Amino acid sequence: MAKFCRYLSLEDTDYCFPHLLANQNLNQNLGLVTADAEGCLQLCLMEVANGLRNPVAMVHANDGTHRFFVAEQVGLVWTYLPDRSRLEKPFLNISEAVLTSPWEGDERGFLGIVFHPKFKFNGKVYVYYSVEVRYEERIRISEFRISPADMNALDHGSERYCTHVSLANVFKISEGSLCIFKCSMNDTYLA
Repeated sequence: MAKFCRYLSLEDTDYCFPHLLANQNLNQNLGLVTADAEGCLQLCLMEVANGLRNPVAMVHANDGTHRFFVAEQVGLVWTYLPDRSRLEKPFLNISEAVLTSPWEGDERGFLGIVFHPKFKFNGKVYVYYSVEVRYEERIRISEFRISPADMNALDHGSERYCTHVSLANVFKISEGSLCIFKCSMNDTYLA
């Protein structure tokens, strides 16, 4: 499994199975972890967040802070601390730009977030969301940078568009879908 973590560029292998289950600092609030007679681990999960509107992603920054981030389809990303408390101010709020609707089952909206593998050093975050540009529905992938004044917020003014894709060119958009994209000649990312 450590090979998988290296492939994903996760320097903090505590987040990879089975280390996550063995690290008391990370699993103390996850639930009950037991092993059966054959040594097979069983995990009983506990709720870690509630009161969210259509959560579509949960990620961590791999920066040693053990924070995790939950994105809502409407364009809000929340910061949760290791004790499961949620900060009052969103990490990112692009709800004004995100194209979504109140219709049940609408799969447009905020669709993905990924932290740059070197986020701890460069503060880059990439997001994948639906927008309307001159009456055309599109998918936008943007880069944001962490706020210099607040490590728990992105600088909204730092948004840099990596790409736009017309929804007419997208066969199927699905909540939680993955997107592989290039934001520069040297970097390929998964959101």
